[in-house]
Amino acid sequence: MPFLSWLYKDGVKTLVNVCVSVLLLTYDNFSISELLRTLFYPWRKDSVKPLHPTLQMLFQAWTLNLIARLIGFAVRISVIFVGIVIIFGEIIFALCSLLFALILPISLPLLYIVSILWLSDSTLFYAGILLVVIAFGITFFTIYTYISRGLKHPTLPYPLTHALAKLHAGEKIDLEPFMENEAKKIFLKSASLQDLKKHLLESSISSFIFARTGLNRGEIETAGFDSAREIEFLKTAGEFALKLKHQRIEVSDLILALAHFDHTFKQELESHDISYADMLTIIRWQTDFWKILHPKNQLVDPKNLRFTGGIGKNWASGYTPILDTISHDITQSVSNESFDFHHYAHKNTIDKLERILSRSGQKNAVLVGPEGVGKKTAVLGLARRIFLGKTLAVLAHKKMIELDLSSLLNSSQNPESAIISAFNEAVSAGNIVVYIDHLERLLADNNSSDLGSVNALGILAPYLKSGSIQIIGSSDPSSWQKIVNSQPAIADYFEKIEVSEPDVIEVISILLDIAPYIENSHKTFFTFSAIKSIYELADRYIANRSFPQKAIDLLDETATEAQKNNLKIITPQIASSIMSEKLKVNVGSVENNESQALLHLEDLIHERVINQDKAIKAIASALRRSRSGVGNPNKPIGSFMFLGPTGVGKTETAKALAATYFNDESRMIRLDMSEYQEIISIENIIGSSQTATGGRLTDAVKANPYSLILLDEIEKAHPSILNLFLQMLDEGWLTDALNQKVEFNNCIIIATSNAGSNFIRQEINRRGASLDMEKLGEDLTTYLQDRGIFKPKFVNRFDAVVSFRPLKIEELTQVVDLLLDEINQNLSAKNYSVALTDSAKKLLAAIGFDPKFGARALNRAMNEYVSDLVANAILSGKISHENPFEITDTMIREKMI
Repeated sequence: MPFLSWLYKDGVKTLVNVCVSVLLLTYDNFSISELLRTLFYPWRKDSVKPLHPTLQMLFQAWTLNLIARLIGFAVRISVIFVGIVIIFGEIIFALCSLLFALILPISLPLLYIVSILWLSDSTLFYAGILLVVIAFGITFFTIYTYISRGLKHPTLPYPLTHALAKLHAGEKIDLEPFMENEAKKIFLKSASLQDLKKHLLESSISSFIFARTGLNRGEIETAGFDSAREIEFLKTAGEFALKLKHQRIEVSDLILALAHFDHTFKQELESHDISYADMLTIIRWQTDFWKILHPKNQLVDPKNLRFTGGIGKNWASGYTPILDTISHDITQSVSNESFDFHHYAHKNTIDKLERILSRSGQKNAVLVGPEGVGKKTAVLGLARRIFLGKTLAVLAHKKMIELDLSSLLNSSQNPESAIISAFNEAVSAGNIVVYIDHLERLLADNNSSDLGSVNALGILAPYLKSGSIQIIGSSDPSSWQKIVNSQPAIADYFEKIEVSEPDVIEVISILLDIAPYIENSHKTFFTFSAIKSIYELADRYIANRSFPQKAIDLLDETATEAQKNNLKIITPQIASSIMSEKLKVNVGSVENNESQALLHLEDLIHERVINQDKAIKAIASALRRSRSGVGNPNKPIGSFMFLGPTGVGKTETAKALAATYFNDESRMIRLDMSEYQEIISIENIIGSSQTATGGRLTDAVKANPYSLILLDEIEKAHPSILNLFLQMLDEGWLTDALNQKVEFNNCIIIATSNAGSNFIRQEINRRGASLDMEKLGEDLTTYLQDRGIFKPKFVNRFDAVVSFRPLKIEELTQVVDLLLDEINQNLSAKNYSVALTDSAKKLLAAIGFDPKFGARALNRAMNEYVSDLVANAILSGKISHENPFEITDTMIREKMI
């Protein structure tokens, strides 16, 4: 009989597990081990020391300490006694229950018979009612356990791996017993695989999976199914179950098998850019989320019990009233968390912290890493371990608190007294681990510390040396380096743990963990592709912050913006749109209007730059490659070397490019390389480790990662600086002096050089109209390399080396128009405008034509004649708001006299 087979096979075992779990929980809740260990300790460490070694003082101290120990002993022994009595009662009850279960087919009917007999006897009526209640309770518990465990989760005859191995070996194996209950119900009520497909798509698990993938279940359900044989279908589902570490074939495994065999399902996944690996990740997400929604009963498996130390875990530690006012208990703050993966992402860091805090001698650690990398999360992870009783024994009853520096500064005592009082309490308590976020705020030198003139290190040094207190600090690399440089002794007190970013799989897993909580808060819903897109956007466009925090923040910001715009379902397109609005830079897929702008980029730049067709074409091609996804996303968007004489439009092209691509001309970081001719000037670019200061270039890119970098007169830079730029051009990043990685993959890099200007002029004069600008560029590059001005390895790092030829006098007339537009833009605020006659334009072009300084001479001419004439007209009232002020060549000639 199935019931009797279950009863003696699994039922009794389940009852034994429940009994053991109850005994263990009772033992833990009464803190019996801890109370026995501290049986004779003073109550809450309430002991005194004599102020003077007189007989009276010694006797008073001895008496008070004895009383404290007696109180501690009385309370502890009382709790131990009550706990042991309860445990003894539980053991007797457990033995009776086991005996009753072993003879259940006889004992339960007998219990009903006795209860009926007692009910018929007026003297035993109430006892009979109690017996009936007990009998019904046992019956209900037995039936419930049998259904929930015996029928829904029967013991497997052997592991699923063995069953699949036998199938592959050619044996006939029925996989139905290896199916999870919900999967089995769907399978048994399906007459065919087409029917199975219909029922699978109606399941709640299917709802989760299809909602996260963004697929339309209706289209898949109505399509025909190129069905495989039933055994092949189940075997494939079983193999998916093994990959996902499922002990049984679950509904999600059947859905994966459906995706494997169903052609329409495959096409839908491909059209939504959902890969096989993505499906496995979504299934893992669903499995983990279901565990939170439907947690297992811990009593059934003692291995899953969580021990918290019980009521007496803090009775051997002292009171900390002052410390409590300037800190908060983070061990308690993590007690209600229902998910742990974001802690596990830093498992190695938590393990190192645990080892350091558990050893003898030096027990202090500092976590050093960029902001947002998860330093505090690692500390919370250790606190979570301590709360769950899953740490080393020496840390089992520790209390982790976070020092609140703001509360410390605002305390009624002066900061020095508050620190001393708080840390004395921590030493006296004996079970405190102090966490100090932004440790540099406390330990910086007197001029920059939040405590002003207080020497915090001098105060803390005795505690750190003695090992009487344990401190965990956290800091960013530059701040920690600055502290160590100014106060080297600090490095002796703390063991440094470098915290690095979690990898892509860990970050996405963290986002999947957190997404349901953000969704619930903002009443939105993320598709899986949107979450993956948010990771990619954070990786590509948020360069000055670290994972996982930058991805978490972007996830939250996206949900907030979606809620503001009443968007319920967040797709990759919506995430990209929100990111574009945030950064004021086009991200994600190329939209139609942007596509047209990119296709006609040459025309847009030519609105500001005259001629130089080859340069502009090379730039436009690089930008099109970047935005279409053809370019290397880890390298700069584009890197160009502009060669040519002064005043031919090299800088103006860079400005036009910044305005066109980044929508803002001010997004240009300009370095005059004539200022970097000495080797020591490299510190101005990447910073100095000695002074712990950032570099001009690296700090500017951190602050504005979407920028055009203009390296003006690059030939004047020191050779070592040119070598430094090799990595920036080739790999898209640099490491600054503070050991922080600075990304340049969202930058356009342009180096300009006047070197070889005479060579260009000579070639133009020699070849005249037959001059081929592409050939000129090649010859000029060879010329510069032969003379050692640039090394081939440096020049070859650029996407294009472009030669700018001197402007002809007729082209300067077009430059006059551009400069006139700028003057009119400035005048528009005052509702004035100016116009030039054609003869005036030609005269200005002739005045401004200078083979040596190019269009720069024209700039001076426009200021000297046009701007001056307009200014005089405004001051003399000769200009009106209605009509443009027209300047003729005659007016310019009169001005020249």
